[in-house]
Amino acid sequence: MDVITDIASLFYRKGLFKMEFANELRTAQIFSNNMVLQRNKQVLVWGTGKDNTTIEISIANHKVRTMVRNNQWRAEVPCMEAGGPYVMSISDGEKNISYENVMVGEVWYAGGQSNMELELQNCKDGAKEVESADWNSIRFYNVAKIPTLETHNLEEEGRRHWEVVKPTTAATMSAVAYFFAREVSQTLGITVGIIDCYWGGTSISCWMSREYLSSDEEANTYILDWNELVGDKTDEEYEKEKAIWDVEWKAWNEHSEQLRKIKPDISWEDINKKAGICPWPEPAGKKSGFRPGGLYETMVQRVAPYTIKGFLWYQGEEDEKKPKIYDKMLTKLISQWRSDWSDDELPFVITQLPMWIEKGCADTKSWAILRENQRKVSQTIKNTALAVLIDCGEYDNIHPLDKKTVGHRLALQVLEKFYNINNLYANSPMLKDMDLNEDNIVLYFDYVYGGFEVKGNDEIALFEIAGEDEVFYPAKAVVNGESIIISNAKIKNPKYARYAWTNYGIVNLYNIKGLPVAPFVTV
Repeated sequence: MDVITDIASLFYRKGLFKMEFANELRTAQIFSNNMVLQRNKQVLVWGTGKDNTTIEISIANHKVRTMVRNNQWRAEVPCMEAGGPYVMSISDGEKNISYENVMVGEVWYAGGQSNMELELQNCKDGAKEVESADWNSIRFYNVAKIPTLETHNLEEEGRRHWEVVKPTTAATMSAVAYFFAREVSQTLGITVGIIDCYWGGTSISCWMSREYLSSDEEANTYILDWNELVGDKTDEEYEKEKAIWDVEWKAWNEHSEQLRKIKPDISWEDINKKAGICPWPEPAGKKSGFRPGGLYETMVQRVAPYTIKGFLWYQGEEDEKKPKIYDKMLTKLISQWRSDWSDDELPFVITQLPMWIEKGCADTKSWAILRENQRKVSQTIKNTALAVLIDCGEYDNIHPLDKKTVGHRLALQVLEKFYNINNLYANSPMLKDMDLNEDNIVLYFDYVYGGFEVKGNDEIALFEIAGEDEVFYPAKAVVNGESIIISNAKIKNPKYARYAWTNYGIVNLYNIKGLPVAPFVTV
């Protein structure tokens, strides 16, 4: 097949090219040996070259040609079925680039902050998982964590390439993404590629453009707050502060890692006692990767618009100070990313935050509000899904070690909703409706799948009930088939109900397929 494409001007306007060596034939860094290309979609390939030369891309039985304009080119390879290995060749008539061991399968972008970032080697049973991780059908690309597009940072990006999962490479892959990819690959019988794009401690504002943020008054508060933190600090002052902090952080991190190796389930309190108080956050500055819009420029746009199936998103912990606008922020992020990938229906799977509270801290309900706003987005934005993790938290540990459950629940959502595999029973029970009675409220749920199961204790925990005054009291909860009846003798003519509305608590109510009831509030 021979196709001439000439649509690079679209990408010039979107500003997606920030590539060096403009006169030399190159591709974006994300194209490499061992890469996975998305099946059943036209695959975008782009790079730089000498003006007015013809670029030819060939793979399998396809050949595509395009022209270099303004030192940039972009081509679309026709749809391919799952398969491989292939060789992709790119030539300008003088220079030839070849990428080997290329597979066609499913590609997912795994984004977020530290819980998506947590590496396979550091999760529960991490050493055993790494040792047994030998999967030619799973590949991953770790996007370079760079705060700016300065030359020394781009050199770090230049060392990145796709890896095949094996014991010598798997340690640094996202644990969540690994377990997700393994289950999806085994279920579908094809290769799965993961683009790991995350940075611990980042707010959602880091992952979308300043233009998107500044266009909304509430979203713009992230920019205003950051500007106040930075003040009139110069880049030189910031770099001096950052250099000192880097030394402190490295020492603390190495000490804490040693403590985790000795006792994997060590509490945050004990880490801070033995390693010293965590030196967080890092200093603020104009060049910090934590600035609003920063990682959108230096990470997201470095891989967009690599052709993918969809997004996995595990983030929100850093936004607990602004939980009430998280639904707006997440909606904006989904919109921008889908725009950057030129597909307003790309699947987006949200990992709902689990339980967590730091020892000695008051329960502000901020995480409960965040979870509710994550749920709202999953119910209102098309082609989204929600993996409920309300039973996966750890007291005083913001980084729960069980990432296999997280990956499994993400895989369930994806396999059922976006690959149309039936009878997976992928969903947690979700509140559907309720009847208000004189002495109780009857709650009805979707996705019960035949009944509830109460684990560990006959008394169902964390239901609350309120009257017209919206003052909530603990509720007695009784299973009645596929509904739950809640009551409290103090409340006559109850009006409102909520469940698991707390930063941290122990849940024990599941459907018979083993998935926890999703938290909710009806006020």
